[in-house]
Amino acid sequence: MRIPFRHHGRDGVVVVRVERITDGDGTGMPFLAVGYPASIYDAPCRNLNGARTLRWRADTFLTTVPLRSRVEPIRRLASFSWGYDELPVTIVPPAGTGEESWVRYLSLFRTEFPGWVWS
Repeated sequence: MRIPFRHHGRDGVVVVRVERITDGDGTGMPFLAVGYPASIYDAPCRNLNGARTLRWRADTFLTTVPLRSRVEPIRRLASFSWGYDELPVTIVPPAGTGEESWVRYLSLFRTEFPGWVWS
């Protein structure tokens, strides 16, 4: 899955976005990595956009992949959260998350990737 993340911006405002990797074929593919070995990473940066500090959190999902068509629903198999803070630099270690994390993002996934079925 592409990674939904929370960026704590100016004045404590939390912005939720889906990590966007260039989709060269225009299919609107919701997956960040498919196959084996799938890997993810994020490189911390100092792009504070006027905020005093950066708190970046991501929720990552291992999901099913529709095999025959986009009619087959995408389902969560496992998930975890992780992130980092700047000033002071702090790594937030991965921690398993439950079904509630998936449910929290379903409406965002349906809006960002309307050509796919979500369960």
